[in-house]
Amino acid sequence: MGWAEFRVDVHENHLPAEVEIPPSRAVCLLLCLSPVNRLVQSRGSSIHEGQARPGDLTLLPAGIPSRWYWSNTTSVVHVYLEPQLLSRIAEEAGWASGNRVEIRSVCTFRDPFIAHLVLGLKSGLEAGAMRDRLYGDCLGTALAAHLLRHYCVFSPKMLAGERGGLPRHRLKQVLEHIKENLGRPLRLGELAGVARVSRSHFALAFRQSTGLSPHQYVLQSRVEAAKALLRRRDGAISAVSAELGFSDQSHFTRVFRSIVGTTPRRYLDRR
Repeated sequence: MGWAEFRVDVHENHLPAEVEIPPSRAVCLLLCLSPVNRLVQSRGSSIHEGQARPGDLTLLPAGIPSRWYWSNTTSVVHVYLEPQLLSRIAEEAGWASGNRVEIRSVCTFRDPFIAHLVLGLKSGLEAGAMRDRLYGDCLGTALAAHLLRHYCVFSPKMLAGERGGLPRHRLKQVLEHIKENLGRPLRLGELAGVARVSRSHFALAFRQSTGLSPHQYVLQSRVEAAKALLRRRDGAISAVSAELGFSDQSHFTRVFRSIVGTTPRRYLDRR
């Protein structure tokens, strides 16, 4: 979908196989979507054999070749995080320059927060939401920050860990900026710049201040603006969709229905 810092691959109904994966510069995170009766992972001299359940995760660090065998048809999501994403999030979080950004190798583990983010990325791909850069920015940033906090080889010498929501005057500036720019793509870095904080801190602080992620808030704001425009323009749904930055009319309809509970057309008919 054009992302520079991470990639998402969804493999559905993958037939039984034995494959070798060469070293990659990216960290690879795998989420199992269906049971695997026998799974064998080989990394150097380390071999892990067992089963996998839906929701099981595997972390494969950058630069490590691996060999895989699975015994039955399965479905899995792969997320590849580029080193520049992890380095940027570490720098924004205040890591001392001597820290090494290196993710641990972990076989078959459970982490509900990671699973939730990966499923969100998968759902976004299927629904077309990944065309909205803010959606990917938020989930990719949250995933990288979580991996650095909990799965880094070396404990950081200093992690800033800013707490609390945004100051009221800065939150007001961000909300006004969103309102004035609903018709164009918004990026997490842009909103964080308005608030004058790092991207990783902004995503958390914005949710603490509003109860919503930046992406959720922008979508709700677009839908509220759409309701007003639809009433004034007597049902010009396609024009309203384009004016408010939705990728197409079907995307607008899906988002509108998820928030309002009905489609734009039925909303107009009920007026």
